Amino acid sequence: MERPEIFPLQAVHPMILLKFLDLPEDPGVAQLLFSYFQESGIILPFVLEEPGPAGRNLLLLVDAAAAVAATAAEARSLLLDLSQARDLTVEAPVAMVRIFGPHFDIRPGLAAILYNGLARAGVHVLAGSTTITSTLLVVPEQELERLIRVLRTIFRLPRAS
Repeated sequence: MERPEIFPLQAVHPMILLKFLDLPEDPGVAQLLFSYFQESGIILPFVLEEPGPAGRNLLLLVDAAAAVAATAAEARSLLLDLSQARDLTVEAPVAMVRIFGPHFDIRPGLAAILYNGLARAGVHVLAGSTTITSTLLVVPEQELERLIRVLRTIFRLPRAS
């Protein structure tokens, strides 16, 4: 298969991934959390909800500099109280990589090729999201260079990436 061309990669790091485990099925909880981050001036470039064993898990990616306050002991306690989550885990430092342009909608199997290639290379993907025109991956920061090397074997990247 010919390697599809993509636009320049966008890698943002260092970041922190906050994972709220087993939130109750109450929409008001998310509103409280998002209000807290908004009032604190913390931007959330990545939000993902997934099923958990006793509720739902909510993954939030925040800039490492802004997140220092959010991960301090008193803020952690406040976030747990606001979210009513069973636990809050923190992954840091992490990197967020955006891939634009392979048009996953008109190339069936392309997402599978991407994720299989990452798995074979041992890249630990903490979170991912794929739309018809782009993919966003969150990986431990120390795996960023390996991730980019793998992406170069799957896609044709512009030289600046």
